[in-house]
Amino acid sequence: MNAGRKYWLLGGLYISQYLGVAFFNVALTAILRDRGVGLAKIATVQSIGLVWILKFLWAPAIDHFGGRRHGHYRSWLLVLQPLMTVALLVALPLDAVNDLGILMLVVAAVGLLSATQDIATDALAVKVLSPGERGVGNGVQIAGGYLGNIIGGGLVLIVYDHFGWQWAICTLAAATATPFSQILRFREPPAAHAPVERAVRFAAIVSLFRQPGMAVWGFVVLPLAWAGIGGVYALMAPMLVDAGWGLSDVAVAVSVVGGASGIAGAFLAGGTIRRFGRRRTLLTLLIVQIPVILTLLPVALGVSLAWVAVITIVLLQLIYAATLTLIYAVAMDYSRHWSPGTDFTVMSCFASLIGLLAGAGFLAAAGSFGYPLMIGAGAVLAATGAGAVALWFTERTPHTRIGTTEPALATKEIR
Repeated sequence: MNAGRKYWLLGGLYISQYLGVAFFNVALTAILRDRGVGLAKIATVQSIGLVWILKFLWAPAIDHFGGRRHGHYRSWLLVLQPLMTVALLVALPLDAVNDLGILMLVVAAVGLLSATQDIATDALAVKVLSPGERGVGNGVQIAGGYLGNIIGGGLVLIVYDHFGWQWAICTLAAATATPFSQILRFREPPAAHAPVERAVRFAAIVSLFRQPGMAVWGFVVLPLAWAGIGGVYALMAPMLVDAGWGLSDVAVAVSVVGGASGIAGAFLAGGTIRRFGRRRTLLTLLIVQIPVILTLLPVALGVSLAWVAVITIVLLQLIYAATLTLIYAVAMDYSRHWSPGTDFTVMSCFASLIGLLAGAGFLAAAGSFGYPLMIGAGAVLAATGAGAVALWFTERTPHTRIGTTEPALATKEIR
């Protein structure tokens, strides 16, 4: 299988697994606010996304169990892809407000299925991409996630605004099912060796946080660097609705235009990190976060200049994606070569947990204290994070490449 076909397959899978999640996190938030639902109740939609945070708990099962006849990870995808489509179609007869309780069960099911597919897709990417192909493959992963957000959170919201709920759900389900034909044609290569079970033990996860500098990064720098912009990010869609924007306008600004700037921010951050290093790049990003977050204040105060809001959204999405790219780079640095999948999954889930809790918390607090105060809180968190980076963050020397043997150390850390 040539590299181009691999990228097309992985790109389709990454896009499809984000469609439903993006629709419920972005589009549904705007729909509920447009129909008068309170911010505290909308925050529950964000908290349902916690199912993505827990995927490290069943990731070892995806590695351990799998069909030999159809390919280890392909056998998972052959089941997960149609199940995601069916789960979305369950929402077809529901009303977003009157059936919100049942809809939350659908949201949870879609989140569980998409998170499980993400595990299988990541594992498949590691398996089929050669070392020389992984750089482009990582770009495909980032772009696929943002394109999934653009389609699910933006274009499908436009469909809803013009044609209604049923058309939106059908569009979402059809787009989600698209990569299934690629999976059917794909033939997964056999594994080079039997699965290694040592890296999935709980002690391996615990020892991850015992590495030098990991406690400061994970429990001080990372929350401060991510919670502020993550919380403010969740305010964008309902804030624009409250400012009088139509749902189609929100979709175009937040998901389409903002998503495109996010893709640019991710690739820009990759080059900047390579040239200036992690510490300098992170410090710069956090300092830039402060004025960018504060540019949302006119929108929060009801100023209806569309061009001001769009520029703000573009800048916020760009910095948001760049910060996330750097967080993933540091996560790779702390990933040990004998358990890279477990380590990276744990750290990416932890970052996602911080973002989701911040988003839900900012939404709930905005209902009581207003948007301007929460925007100010986001800027304060970014400033505090910059101080933490300047005082305590040191760059981690990445572990040696995967495949290097270090059995004595590996055995000591995981048992």
